[in-house]
Amino acid sequence: MGPPVLFPLLHGLSSPLRTVTPTWGRCLLRRLPPPSCTRTPCTPSFPGLNSQHIGGMCVESTLSHIKELSPPEQRLLNKLYEGLISGQRASLAESITLVETQHPRKKELAQVLLQRVLAYRKEQEKQNGGKPLAFRVG
Repeated sequence: MGPPVLFPLLHGLSSPLRTVTPTWGRCLLRRLPPPSCTRTPCTPSFPGLNSQHIGGMCVESTLSHIKELSPPEQRLLNKLYEGLISGQRASLAESITLVETQHPRKKELAQVLLQRVLAYRKEQEKQNGGKPLAFRVG
């Protein structure tokens, strides 16, 4: 499942994202960068996330539109992210559960986690000279 599948999922959530950021939602549907995003380097605000454009969207800009994460949510996402990139099966199981949830806020958290993992994957490919890498977890 690649980024084109993920962004419409986030747009479809009934959450504050719809009412607070209507321009951003339209950008997601058209797969254009939001007005606040330019193709210049962004300052990453999440560990393991570099400014990247995936599917025409600036990952950092996408994540900045999700309302502030509480400290427990940040700890959870950091724990899952670190576990996923280090190959821990327990983190994989917990991440799958988070992605499959029906709870709107947890879906937003899953979106942030997926974007971080995709950004990490893209960075690893870039360091490997553009050659695809096997990304195995667990």
